[in-house]
Amino acid sequence: MGSHDFYDAISVKQLTDRNLPLTPDAAYRTLVNDALIGYGQDAYNGTISTTSGYRLHDAAIHSRDEAETIQQDTLDNYSKWEACGCIKVGTVPIGKSRTIPRTVNIANPIDATPPSLAMATESVAAVLRPGEKVVSFEVISDDCKWKTKIHRPKGRGNRTFVVFGTHYATMNEALTAASARQTQQSSNGYAYRHEAIVHERIVRESPGRVVTEPISRKVKLKVFVGIPAGTPELTHFFFWGWAAS
Repeated sequence: MGSHDFYDAISVKQLTDRNLPLTPDAAYRTLVNDALIGYGQDAYNGTISTTSGYRLHDAAIHSRDEAETIQQDTLDNYSKWEACGCIKVGTVPIGKSRTIPRTVNIANPIDATPPSLAMATESVAAVLRPGEKVVSFEVISDDCKWKTKIHRPKGRGNRTFVVFGTHYATMNEALTAASARQTQQSSNGYAYRHEAIVHERIVRESPGRVVTEPISRKVKLKVFVGIPAGTPELTHFFFWGWAAS
């Protein structure tokens, strides 16, 4: 049997509607019970119910973008059958805010990883004012420049001899055909002579392989930053890890 990563969440409203406390314990138990009801008691049902508990990432309430970044960055810290991760997610009231345009040059253009909150945060880290934090970002453009290479096959290839568009494998065959074509009949019924030229060509089995590779990647972002104002409001509990399947 194997395993796969999973991401699960439950909202504060869902817990409130069931008259349950707004705690990670209640959130975890509810998701496990729902998984057992929906997917059965099988120890390999591929859900959160195959984990052995949870570990709270920290006590803070994070934005959804922050939570998704943390989930991706820490997934490998968890294992099948063991505890999964848990994080509190909510809305963070923002006071004074501003927008910072940024252009990010990707060092490895082959890397197709989409722009993320981590990328946006790193791009403005040097210009953030005291107390400011990245709230969100918008991708204006994500452009790649490409170059095309033609990899031609090596070696001399196969020789062929051409007479009036017809290919012959050997020179003797080509000369025989050329001799036979020396005299042609005109439309008026008169015989006339013309020159039959033998062309020698090199024919390769493969015409070559065309490869297109990215040489640069430039991402333009609009990064929204602001100063948190007020107390964050809890809206969800997120869980992630590895499920037995």
